[in-house]
Amino acid sequence: MRPLAAAEQNIIHSDFRPQQTAGYCKQCNRLVARDSQARCADAGHEEQMISGIIELNPDGSLPFQLPRFNWAAALLPPVWGPAHGAVSGALVLPLIIFTLNALRNALAVPDAATLSFRIALWLITAAIVAGTLGFMYHYGTRGWGIAYNRSSLVNQQVITPAMFAQFVRREQLWTVVSALLLIGFLYLVITFWQG
Repeated sequence: MRPLAAAEQNIIHSDFRPQQTAGYCKQCNRLVARDSQARCADAGHEEQMISGIIELNPDGSLPFQLPRFNWAAALLPPVWGPAHGAVSGALVLPLIIFTLNALRNALAVPDAATLSFRIALWLITAAIVAGTLGFMYHYGTRGWGIAYNRSSLVNQQVITPAMFAQFVRREQLWTVVSALLLIGFLYLVITFWQG
């Protein structure tokens, strides 16, 4: 048996006609119904862009939808990302440390510094903070899709509401863990700054 090409790995064959199913569209970043050619019914994205298979309700509606924002992914991308196969999340840790150092330096400007230097320093610091928060926000908006694609749901013949609810609960637990780890990280940073 020949190995599947990368484009063929997302294609799931089932007893349902394509227009009876839905899946996660990577370009739309949400669950979408499929059309008769197994493409994204909303925007016409190709079959290879859709993963997983969900049976539609008899009226053609989706039985469930991914939440819009993943707080675990946004709060702690350096931990959440690699745990979900998104290794680029680890890059946020040096970015967070750089941002915290920039804030610390902006707060510790000597009194002899000129006003123009202070303004330039705060503008640069604000840009660094905005960039870091923007990257974290990006992870939050794409987080549910990343988690869905890395879960066992993608390889199931059909995803039931109970299976989906279990997946959502697991990600909600990640939110609690990420919040606690972030609080601990911020406590260590504040302690280090005061030391």
